[in-house]
Amino acid sequence: MDTFAAGASVAVRVAFFLNLEKWGKTTGVNIWCMSWGDVEKYMWAPSRKDRVAPSIARSRFHNLAWLRKYWGFPVDLSGRTPPAVAPAGMIFEENQAIPVDPAWMLAVEAAWNKAEKDSAMQTALAMTWLLWTSAVRLQQMQRSCFTALTAEALWGVCALGKKSAGFRWAVPRRSNAGHDIGGSIFRAWKKHADAQGAPLPSVVFELRSGAPLEYAQTRRVITTALSHVGLEQNLSRATTYSLRR
Repeated sequence: MDTFAAGASVAVRVAFFLNLEKWGKTTGVNIWCMSWGDVEKYMWAPSRKDRVAPSIARSRFHNLAWLRKYWGFPVDLSGRTPPAVAPAGMIFEENQAIPVDPAWMLAVEAAWNKAEKDSAMQTALAMTWLLWTSAVRLQQMQRSCFTALTAEALWGVCALGKKSAGFRWAVPRRSNAGHDIGGSIFRAWKKHADAQGAPLPSVVFELRSGAPLEYAQTRRVITTALSHVGLEQNLSRATTYSLRR
């Protein structure tokens, strides 16, 4: 719990609290004196995307625990544990993201090779490729730094996992057709890191400026990349989750 709490962004906790506050107003629950029954209702309430799942319930439990420990939020979780499964009798349909067709990424790789170096389009294609080949969560890529470029692979390290210590990861250096996409990304990242005298805080970044890409920006670059290769009809399936499945 300490590792999970210490490394998570405060902005994420603020967003969580605002969501909890909105739920309280909608349901008539006073969030400042929630019973365990109220906590259970909130954990299993539909998300903003109208999803109900054990993973969402666990995330809400951990966020409530964080608010209590670090901000003194008055919720009693003594003796309670994050839910592993849905409560007995609860029926729900969990919608899983559909994996990206490998043919999509082959098209992205081919388009990258033709794009102007370090352009906005090449950024979109390169970052989409990186997220797909890494199979690592976007939030973890945004907490990662590159550590090495070898003949076969591009290596990185994430400072903090979802609920655990950090970890190392790697992606193939070259595309299926032999294009050095990994090497190009690494060289751009290192150029900006050397210029500022410190590693960039994220490996999801604009190639030309070195600016890190936030979640909404990343979604846009994925959309841009797929639209560029003629896959506009599949944009609804183009999520950061789909890319790593």
